[in-house]
Amino acid sequence: MARKHWTEWLPNKVAELKEEGQWEISLQIAGKQAFEMVLELMQQGFQQHEAEEVALKEFVLLPPEPPDENDREAKETAALEVTHHQGRCMNQTCQRGESVGAGREVQSSRTAL
Repeated sequence: MARKHWTEWLPNKVAELKEEGQWEISLQIAGKQAFEMVLELMQQGFQQHEAEEVALKEFVLLPPEPPDENDREAKETAALEVTHHQGRCMNQTCQRGESVGAGREVQSSRTAL
């Protein structure tokens, strides 16, 4: 999932990671961090689907890179994708206007890539 999403929406980051020889390890680290966060959140009382939504957004489904300033179509597509990411909800709770894990504090020992 990370490989596909990053390749499509983070081409500059992917190119940089490949150039540095860090592409594969970065994918593995992101997957491991997401998995560990899911476990942590479930121990805090989150449902599995809630924990997965939080962890994937944090480590795997990263926001798209800003578009090339000279590419109007890319700018429009990126703006739509950002709006989609911001408004996306994957469960019934969010559709009723509540946030995932409402009232629960997210505690994590995550490290950034």
